[in-house]
Amino acid sequence: MAERDSVLSFKKLNELNYVSWKRNLLACLASKGLIKIIDSKHAVVAGTTADIVLFETSQSKAGGIIYLGIEDKLNCLLDGLEDPAERWDKLAKTYELKSKARISRLLDEFHLAQMKEKESIILFLNRITQLARDLSLAGKTIPDDDITYRMTCTLPSHYQNVVSFMHRWEDAQFTAANVEKTLIEEFESLKSRELLGVNSDNNNEWIWDTGSGAHLCHDKTLFTELTIGKTYKMNAFAGAFDVKGIGTVCFNHMIGIANHRIGIANHRITLNKVGYAPSRSGI
Repeated sequence: MAERDSVLSFKKLNELNYVSWKRNLLACLASKGLIKIIDSKHAVVAGTTADIVLFETSQSKAGGIIYLGIEDKLNCLLDGLEDPAERWDKLAKTYELKSKARISRLLDEFHLAQMKEKESIILFLNRITQLARDLSLAGKTIPDDDITYRMTCTLPSHYQNVVSFMHRWEDAQFTAANVEKTLIEEFESLKSRELLGVNSDNNNEWIWDTGSGAHLCHDKTLFTELTIGKTYKMNAFAGAFDVKGIGTVCFNHMIGIANHRIGIANHRITLNKVGYAPSRSGI
């Protein structure tokens, strides 16, 4: 019963779920030490009687798991096949089709993928990565930079600062692996701040950007000194801003953003020559 329960813990193979089923069944076989049994090249060339018995027992277990892992109406596909490697190959040849229709559907899912409400960044990134893998299995390889941009282009606003930070990386650094690592670090940092009671929407909380040549702030109450002058335009990442004055702002520095994290801590920073742009919030 334990064997059967482990197979039934995930959805059985049907005509539509081969990729996810294959991933789950491989994990199931690996957990039982049977992963090599489905390799047609794997065999006991010479050994003791005990070795042969163990190999044949493992074959029976692997074959049974594969049989129990498919829907009843598909059992006919395995008629006459006792060897688990032959069963595995038969299912692969039947369902692992590299069709244009499948590639088209997967490409559509990949390019339209967005982070769902209440979905963690870890699950979202895994979904993007898995779609890219599924496309590769279907015969369509997605370039790493396409995966990287897909990971960053539809994230919620609270990831905007770390995404802007990563967009300044050199091309060699801007890889899917590095972006995934940095976004997960940012996710952990956001969780830590939440646990510590730090409000991400606090208007007196800034993200320190050492690469910026100018700084703007919309909240007049944050200025310790402010000189109102002639209004002028300034272009920034979110568009053009009307700047009505220049002054000094004090804010909390959250130590440990992106690749420079060393933990959660605050200290006060004084920033001079900050532009006062009251027409745009969130800056």
